[in-house]
Amino acid sequence: MAKGAGEMVAGPIVPRKRRRWPRWVWSVLTVLVFAVLAWVFWPMGSVPLIISPKTTVVTGPLNPDGTVNYVAALNAVASEGVTADNNAAIPIIQALGPKFLTPVTVEEALGQASTVSVPPEVEEVLRQLGISSLPLDGRYFVSLDKYVAERLEEFAPVDSEGAPSDGDVVRRIMNEAAGTISPRIGAFLLEWLRINGAPLALIEEAAHRPRYFVPMVGTQNLLFLLEIGPGERFRAVGRAIYLRSMLRIADGDLEDAWLDSLLANCLGHLCAQQPTLIEHLAGLAVCSLAHDIGCRIATDPSLNERQA
Repeated sequence: MAKGAGEMVAGPIVPRKRRRWPRWVWSVLTVLVFAVLAWVFWPMGSVPLIISPKTTVVTGPLNPDGTVNYVAALNAVASEGVTADNNAAIPIIQALGPKFLTPVTVEEALGQASTVSVPPEVEEVLRQLGISSLPLDGRYFVSLDKYVAERLEEFAPVDSEGAPSDGDVVRRIMNEAAGTISPRIGAFLLEWLRINGAPLALIEEAAHRPRYFVPMVGTQNLLFLLEIGPGERFRAVGRAIYLRSMLRIADGDLEDAWLDSLLANCLGHLCAQQPTLIEHLAGLAVCSLAHDIGCRIATDPSLNERQA
């Protein structure tokens, strides 16, 4: 039978051979790979480290390996003009204890910290400030978080099993302080403030000093500056002053509440004198509490013309 012009004649399918690279190409690629690996991992002599204004703003002091000791440089700048008489950090440390000088750890945040002695870096800070060694367990400032954790059972609902978390209670207290404080929370805060009477007096004394400097000291040359500074603990002091002012406003004592606003503002600016970002943020947080106090006073119905 004749086939049409458009029809294809079926035939055996012959597989096409894949084109292979020549052996010399694989040889060249192998040599290049080994050359690159040798260049990366071959032991080289130490490259001379040249410290100059072309590479860094701070050129000294230097570590034994020739790198810049930026911590020592920051301490030198921040401590300029600071004396034992004008340094607000001294009475603040005496009020808060040596634990104030250590960063907040995860274990501490979870209530699992087990420090039994003052760390050597804290002892070095005290020595540089001229403070005699402080005992680890003294009558220091008690933060609201710690005080709530110690008396957490008092906040357990009658119709529920178990107590709420201390974080929930602290948030409830702060929320009430921004509005109307219940008699129960008010009594709880008054007792807490009574316990902190002596430490808060030292903190008020510190606010009259113009400078704030805590030397940065570490056991491993402080390669990570984020681990430095008691800025987070500083906020606990601002919270205490804020809550005291709210109680005073509730009692109609606007004069002393205004003094608390000034106190918090001074402490916030003092904390911000430290050269690290975390303490600048802590200072801003305390200053924002001072502004909240001022706003509450300004909108209080009992504010008279002289006070305004």
